[in-house]
Amino acid sequence: MKIPSLGDIILYISLIIGIVAVIGIILKEFKDNNIFSSSIPWLLRVSASLMVFDMVLLGYYFLKSDFRYIYVWQFSSLDLPTGYKISAVLAGQPGTYLFWALVIFISALWISETKKWQKGIIRKSQIITLLIGLYFIILTLLDSPFKTIYEEEPTLPLGFVPPDGNGLNPLLIDPWMAVHPPIMFLAYGVMTIPFSLAIVYLFTGDKRWESFVRQWSRVSWLFLTLGIAIGGYWSYTVLGWGGFWAWDPVETASLVPWFALTGFLHALSQHRKNQNKFSIAAPMLASLSFILVVYTALVTRSGLWESIHAFGSATTGSLLAILVAVSAIISLILGIIKYAKKEKEKEIEIINKNKTSSLIEIINKTNLFYVTILIFIILAFISFWGITFPVLMRLIKNVKVGIGMEFFNIWSYPFTILLLLTAGFCLDYSKKHKNKSILTLLVVIAFTVILAFIEVSPTFYVIDHTSPFFVSQPLFYKIIGSISMLSLFPPIVYIASSAIIRLYKDSKLSKLKIKSIGVNIIHIGVAFILFGAVISVAFSSSMGANIRFDQKGDLVEIPEGDGYGIKLVDIKYTSSYSYPGTKISEIKNHPNSFIGRQDLQISGKVTQVQNTEHATYFELYDGSDKMWIATSNIDIHEGIKVTAKGFLMTDFKSNSTGQVFDVILFSFEVQPLSMSGSSTRSSQKVDLEIYKDKKKIGSGSAEYIQYAKGGDVTNVMIDSSLTKDIYVIFQGTGSGVVPLTIKIMPFINELWIGIILFSLGIILIMIAEVKKRARK
Repeated sequence: MKIPSLGDIILYISLIIGIVAVIGIILKEFKDNNIFSSSIPWLLRVSASLMVFDMVLLGYYFLKSDFRYIYVWQFSSLDLPTGYKISAVLAGQPGTYLFWALVIFISALWISETKKWQKGIIRKSQIITLLIGLYFIILTLLDSPFKTIYEEEPTLPLGFVPPDGNGLNPLLIDPWMAVHPPIMFLAYGVMTIPFSLAIVYLFTGDKRWESFVRQWSRVSWLFLTLGIAIGGYWSYTVLGWGGFWAWDPVETASLVPWFALTGFLHALSQHRKNQNKFSIAAPMLASLSFILVVYTALVTRSGLWESIHAFGSATTGSLLAILVAVSAIISLILGIIKYAKKEKEKEIEIINKNKTSSLIEIINKTNLFYVTILIFIILAFISFWGITFPVLMRLIKNVKVGIGMEFFNIWSYPFTILLLLTAGFCLDYSKKHKNKSILTLLVVIAFTVILAFIEVSPTFYVIDHTSPFFVSQPLFYKIIGSISMLSLFPPIVYIASSAIIRLYKDSKLSKLKIKSIGVNIIHIGVAFILFGAVISVAFSSSMGANIRFDQKGDLVEIPEGDGYGIKLVDIKYTSSYSYPGTKISEIKNHPNSFIGRQDLQISGKVTQVQNTEHATYFELYDGSDKMWIATSNIDIHEGIKVTAKGFLMTDFKSNSTGQVFDVILFSFEVQPLSMSGSSTRSSQKVDLEIYKDKKKIGSGSAEYIQYAKGGDVTNVMIDSSLTKDIYVIFQGTGSGVVPLTIKIMPFINELWIGIILFSLGIILIMIAEVKKRARK
């Protein structure tokens, strides 16, 4: 009989407690049965606490390097730095399922403690939230991070523990990738609350949903924005291809719920002012955002999409598909029922008025928001269809279809222009000066159309005219692909200037509202993001250079480099080694785990020696930490490398030396090491200076790292300024030369500045909400 591990036992207990909590809330809500009423808050506290404990327990197994667990063995190793052992907890899908479930249960607890579960709308939404949380606990149990190697391979002896782990993918050993997964899955988990409240509203019509859903949606929006941005920055700095967005299926999938959620927040901003507006669109978009979040998880876990970010195929992929389908069907049915129950006045004002109103009268704030939301839905669908169509073709017709980035660019570009024009007009719009606002919009549209036909270079079109893709496309694609990207700049200037002017006008008021600042900063951020993204891609230049070793220290002109030159200042080769046995840092971090072992082995270089009458004490350094060893008198000296076996003692006081050793190994066998240790990674690092017309414009280092367990990492050189990045790719020496690729990325930092402004704007809006509620 298989005995579940402690982590799985806790999951089962959490599952049972969660089920009891759901039953108790259902009895209270629908049967007015108070049998569990007083216990429900405590049931939520216990279940959330158990989930936290389970997450901490998994982290402990990683820190301890407990390779009895397959998940720990798969994503960790002895030489992995402590910080990345913690981040490795979310490196695979079992850990992310657990974290996702944890976020849902903590969210449910937060609502229970702050909103009081006795309210009908809270009780109903808690039922949905907890059911989804329980579903993710089941997913975690089916693909458990606590599964042991003995369960996978029953023939293994129970005492066997792998000496080392498989290790973390070298590309993930990066600070940005350490924070990317928790941020993304925080966004995913938090999105459960808006979905639950939206379903309750569609079912009951309880108008209190808006005040509850508002802040939760913004939290998810913030984390989703940061997660996507950090993923792009990681791609730019680590993958070594010089870009930040490749329309990869997984990264594109994360953008789809972002569009839907952004559209929802726009609908909600009008719905809160008038409950009759967007009374169907708002909750349906909230539901859609959650459904697309789960769909994004399906993309990474089904094995149907090819991506460097995908986890690969998993048995839980079909269960995610079921969750997507069930959520979509329930939302659609409730939405249709809600629509059917509406009174004669239609939700879409533009339909109400189109028989009696002029074009000028149709232009109003509400209809502008309808247009904005529609564009967000279209952009979401373009990305959704671009990653879904190839999979459908493979499943239905067994035909492999590739969708390149040109598809996304061609279809997204016109709607991006429309979105910017609509947003700029909306920010500039006022009933009092409607005609003036319309005239300004028409002028901007005219400039946009004119610039769409101005040629700058063959690469500054929506589709590069020199690419094979453009030549092979039908006429319609060629027409859109021939739009000059200069057409983007009037709308960019329009939205930015409208936001700045509106911010200036708001500042003239007696009290400038934090929310107003946040809203305008977000739209200014959008202008920066698109400006930086378009300019850095369209006007980037790339050149190659091969610097001979004997040219070190010389300024070498780059052939066809338009005046660019490069100087190889230095080249360094380094290697990191691991010694046989257990790492000293592991022993010192968790000494109690090694007490009682009689054959504990450590190796390293001798750094200190103390001889006494009956014993020799020497200190070993293995690259991770230092530790003292005591043995019988031997001839040993500093600098040699040895391996020692023995047993561990803590807080040992030596009468002969007068020292107290926190940790010491009493060794019965000390042998010299003939080898220097096995290489865990080797590095080639070049220090460079970049010149333009013989004037130094940048400097830095680029590094190429090869890991013994497999995998290469390219740490590019980036010399940043406000106007450009000098980006140098180095992927190792060859045949007596240092091959380099130099890219000039103009105004790319405006993209990152825009993301910071956008995120800051969201935070300011959230702060304004907190202050508003504090005043009530």
